[in-house]
Amino acid sequence: MMLQLINRTELLLRHYLGLEQVHPEQLYRVLLTMLGDLATFGSESKRPRLDSRYQHSDQGASFRRLMEAIRQVLSMVLEQHAIELPLQARQYGILVSPLHDHKLLGSASFVLAASANCESEELRQRLPAHLKVGAVEHIRQLVNLHLPGIRVKPLPVAPR
Repeated sequence: MMLQLINRTELLLRHYLGLEQVHPEQLYRVLLTMLGDLATFGSESKRPRLDSRYQHSDQGASFRRLMEAIRQVLSMVLEQHAIELPLQARQYGILVSPLHDHKLLGSASFVLAASANCESEELRQRLPAHLKVGAVEHIRQLVNLHLPGIRVKPLPVAPR
């Protein structure tokens, strides 16, 4: 959806760039729409925050406030909220992912993305029962003693 927003806005701005004349309010409207769309991805409330309106008599201030709001939302959108922990294959079908920042264990949520040659709902239902998640030092014990390990639950939708 982010790519769709960028593509749509870029095309409109390129169109305006190619015109001889564009009313400033038209450009303001496109940027205002972009701010609203970006707020969906980047603000806590998912709502745009702009307390001012377009004023033709003070276009400079109108555009400055709008651009500042866009920059603010973009800085939140572009913040990295997730890091990838690549899985490495080991013997006996075991996959490990070294965790270099152990502070994540106390503050982060971990999401495992999986795919298979079956319906997504079937995968969501069956996969948790076939996984053992835990410290690499305890995997043998988890498997041999049929212990559950760290609880795994399917998410209704992929996180954003």
